Amino acid sequence: MQQKRNYKDIQICCFTKNIESLYLWGMYAKNFCGLGLGFDKSYLEQIDINRNVKLLSVEYLPDLFTKKLAIKEDWPKYKTSEWEQEKEVRLVANENLNEDKGIKINFEKRELKTIIVGNKLKDDEKFSELFELIFNNYENAKILIASPLYSAGKVKLEKLK
Repeated sequence: MQQKRNYKDIQICCFTKNIESLYLWGMYAKNFCGLGLGFDKSYLEQIDINRNVKLLSVEYLPDLFTKKLAIKEDWPKYKTSEWEQEKEVRLVANENLNEDKGIKINFEKRELKTIIVGNKLKDDEKFSELFELIFNNYENAKILIASPLYSAGKVKLEKLK
């Protein structure tokens, strides 16, 4: 007898290949008040925390409901095509966890390649503390400031460090 999967058994951490998306910075980074962390995909592919963890590139389908049976087991791999601009990659862990717990994934400091800071976060008074923490602990990471370029429909990335 096959046991029914519970959505609480799956932990997902999402990444994007589309760091210059106005939509993503507006929706997920509180309109440029957030930050993003950049890793090489090859590093994410080899993460092993002694659990069932894998990196999936999301596939976008016009209609998930017609594919429901085919994707039942691999549902974290799929989204409807209206989300395609996200160009999402997901680190998925299949764990039987209580809903108040998550999975902590430690990464090597040298593997954090880029830190992208929203321009509104940069203007926040607490940014100097954050920048000091980043600068002192992640000296190999490139720091970029993300600002909206509404006329071009994308994000401008300027090197801070």
